[in-house]
Amino acid sequence: MPKKKKSRKKTPKKRVKKRSKNKTLKKRKTKFKKRASKKRNKKLEENHELVIKTKPEWIKTSLANKAQYQNKYNDSIKNNNAFWKKEGKRITWIKPYKKIKDVKYSSKEVRIKWFEDGTLNAFC
Repeated sequence: MPKKKKSRKKTPKKRVKKRSKNKTLKKRKTKFKKRASKKRNKKLEENHELVIKTKPEWIKTSLANKAQYQNKYNDSIKNNNAFWKKEGKRITWIKPYKKIKDVKYSSKEVRIKWFEDGTLNAFC
């Protein structure tokens, strides 16, 4: 009778991870992005101001122009409570607000609350 061979359990071989081309490309892209952002930051530091120009077609289709914005801004400064009362009514409220704002600035406490006693439909 022939002898049976003992089956030996194979030990798994350790796989050596090879760096894939994708990982190498990702690292290169990351380095490039970092360099580009450093250049951008350097330009910002030199100019101290970033101006992004608006596309002309966006300006044409906008709901407000610069003069309308300036009028609203000036009104918000001059008649603060009346302005925000009017703006608050543009939103649909489940429970309408009575108090427009509660603001306190002190060395011990800073508190800013808008329309705090009202409830928006987004809240529920």
